[in-house]
Amino acid sequence: MYTIKKQTGAERRDQEAQAQTFGLLEGQPKVRVLLPRDPQDKGNSPLVVRINGAVYPVPRGVSAEIPQDVAALLTDAGML
Repeated sequence: MYTIKKQTGAERRDQEAQAQTFGLLEGQPKVRVLLPRDPQDKGNSPLVVRINGAVYPVPRGVSAEIPQDVAALLTDAGML
């Protein structure tokens, strides 16, 4: 049996903010980066960047184009 959960106003606003942020990120100029592989991660999982709830995975060990705000966040964190 399934229970349908009614979405609250706060949850709906969060989803809208996430969608808006992701749309803004996708519309930004892209920056080519090479994020090094994580030697402790045998599966070479992407690095997951979250900005205002929007999730943006960044692949490791390959050159990738990512939005400039994602690149700036990674640079500020010392990852690039």
